[in-house]
Amino acid sequence: MFTENQKGFTLIELLVVISVIGFLASIILVSLNGVRAKARDAKRIADLKQITTALELFYDNYGKYPRTLGMPSWEGHWLKFKTCLLTGVGCQEMVGDNSVIANYQSVLAKVPDDPLNKTPDVDDGSITYFPPYNACNDQMYALRVQLETDHPVLQSDSDGDFYTTNDTLCSDATYQYCIKVNWCR
Repeated sequence: MFTENQKGFTLIELLVVISVIGFLASIILVSLNGVRAKARDAKRIADLKQITTALELFYDNYGKYPRTLGMPSWEGHWLKFKTCLLTGVGCQEMVGDNSVIANYQSVLAKVPDDPLNKTPDVDDGSITYFPPYNACNDQMYALRVQLETDHPVLQSDSDGDFYTTNDTLCSDATYQYCIKVNWCR
């Protein structure tokens, strides 16, 4: 007979420990995903505020907000909008659709994109710029972004319609964060 003490773990003990570690790891990963979504939302909110500041600088320099018309969707304005803010090209109604604003000084070093790298020229909930139009004397604009979480900032944003009556594109229920300046329709 063996009288020596055998040291080590049994197979069942090892399986129990591995199961517990796996369970704890899954809980941590699930909670980490929520934190990541909140961090992306915080970036989206900060980006919209940065864009708002840039639009006000643009307004101070040129007396109106940039118009970027001619795209098939409102999200498509975002591409022209970025080019307009960065280079002064494509600011329609200011100098013509493809002309350059003379002596243009960029109001942003880089126009931010959605943290999930969504394509802004399709309707996927990325940042949307609603440009001014004649009815409002080029003195208004709206910005919209899709958040992933029920962020507290939704309680103080601009709610209601975004483009058409009853389109509900600025709804807190669907986490749409909107900023509207001098809004008229």
